[in-house]
Amino acid sequence: MHILMVCSGNVCRSPMAEYMLRDALLRHGVSDIDGDGIAVSSAGLLRLDPRPMDDVCLRMLADESRIDGVGGVDPAMHRSTPIYDTPYMRSTGTNILVLCFERDHIDEILLANPALVRSTFLMTEFAELCTAARRRGDFDSGDVSGPDDAASRLLTVMRNAPFLRPGLPPAADIPDPFHRSLNDYRNAYDAIRDCVDDIVGVLP
Repeated sequence: MHILMVCSGNVCRSPMAEYMLRDALLRHGVSDIDGDGIAVSSAGLLRLDPRPMDDVCLRMLADESRIDGVGGVDPAMHRSTPIYDTPYMRSTGTNILVLCFERDHIDEILLANPALVRSTFLMTEFAELCTAARRRGDFDSGDVSGPDDAASRLLTVMRNAPFLRPGLPPAADIPDPFHRSLNDYRNAYDAIRDCVDDIVGVLP
């Protein structure tokens, strides 16, 4: 399974989410070393030349002790990647989860590739869906198809999303903190961290 984080420029929100989630998955013993686990990456919708992660975001990751080689990769080595330079805009939507930070991101992705309609979510919405699925007992009732592993549980949340959504409040965007106040960066960081915690909360 592949989880793709997508924001505007791939220098703030999506790379922070990428490294936070990769770190959280590894702490749960989940990786993609053999190609049958969960891989995590990030991309941006803007067609920018390769840029490093925003300095403030790097410092926040470092303060949380998440920068010391997460998954064998140093976030300081991150360089932004336009999503149009990846294979995901041609994906059939099978075995991929796309997590965005604004509704406009979803609109642009689905305009380019409608096949991703069942695989693309706001990160805040998917986190809420994970919590709702766990509370509803989706993983206690034998509803997980195939092996009861991390990828299967996330795929179960995706499959059950239409039934879970009606009971949830509207999901919120996570605003872009780029070149804004430190408080804006902190708000974005904390919102992403909370989402990651909710997502890994469904893991076996």
